[in-house]
Amino acid sequence: MNELDSIGIRFNTDKSSQARARGEGVLDGGRRGHDYLRKYDFFFKGMRKSPNLRMMELGIGPDWNMGASTKVWVQYFSAPGFVLHMVDINENARVFADADVRVTVGDLGDISFLEKLSSDSYDIIIDDASHFWGHQIEALVVLFNSVVDGGIYVIEDIHTSFGERRERYRKGAEVDAHTLLMALASFVAGDRRSHPSLNKALTPKLEQSVRLLSKNVESVTFIRHSCIICKQGYFS
Repeated sequence: MNELDSIGIRFNTDKSSQARARGEGVLDGGRRGHDYLRKYDFFFKGMRKSPNLRMMELGIGPDWNMGASTKVWVQYFSAPGFVLHMVDINENARVFADADVRVTVGDLGDISFLEKLSSDSYDIIIDDASHFWGHQIEALVVLFNSVVDGGIYVIEDIHTSFGERRERYRKGAEVDAHTLLMALASFVAGDRRSHPSLNKALTPKLEQSVRLLSKNVESVTFIRHSCIICKQGYFS
């Protein structure tokens, strides 16, 4: 456990290593959350004290636990000028708007809405929205250029690409998010050269998009249920 994870446990976000389920009043001896925050701290801690940091998170949480991660980010990124932009389809999300938190309501499955979001720039973007493959892929393709050099883009809940979750989260998509991210990692590792294991894994349009993205990617890191993409300049 580190400080970021401790904050997450306090506010009961499932991004932490422990989280209460709906209806539970106390931690039940360590119910396992996604355990993202212990890993995110490794990537985020160097940016934590940066003034005027800008972060956008897609998805503000379910009705019963809405805003948990909002509270985490506001406490963790405590340097002056921190601005958090939360995006969700639920009108109830507007209640979290204040001087430090901007809230936008809209459908992330709408490409025109994504394009409007892409007009701003961010140091960190986290996709914790619908988890549908098509939404995860379109958001990455459209919003990645909004991440500043040296910034980070995170896609959470990529386990929806696996096992029994596949049919629920496919929603007509030809390619799952994990396959696309594996292709991105391959292009980064191979300096945008194709690898036989990924031949025909993507549609021609998606392959072109991934090749273009890979030009500005420094690393692709997979952890349990999540993928962390560092943009060029992060390790400089």
